[in-house]
Amino acid sequence: VFADLEMQEKVMEAGADIFGSSDLIKQIIDGKIEFDKLIATQEQMNQLKSLARVLGPKGLMPNVKSGTLVKPDELLEAVKISK
Repeated sequence: VFADLEMQEKVMEAGADIFGSSDLIKQIIDGKIEFDKLIATQEQMNQLKSLARVLGPKGLMPNVKSGTLVKPDELLEAVKISK
């Protein structure tokens, strides 16, 4: 899950396996983290643009249609549903 740091505790309690922000991007680019779904808030998309070439072909780039790009007030529900 990519979201503001103030959401970390609530997101982890909702069931997220990994929470991050800019620190997590390098790990994803380097292939150090494997995951099936990436959920992000709209505010985080500027940071995630650098991952488009990595995540896009794998179908992991957050988007509204798949329910993985959400508004901050919908984040916890999206995490619970994905689990």
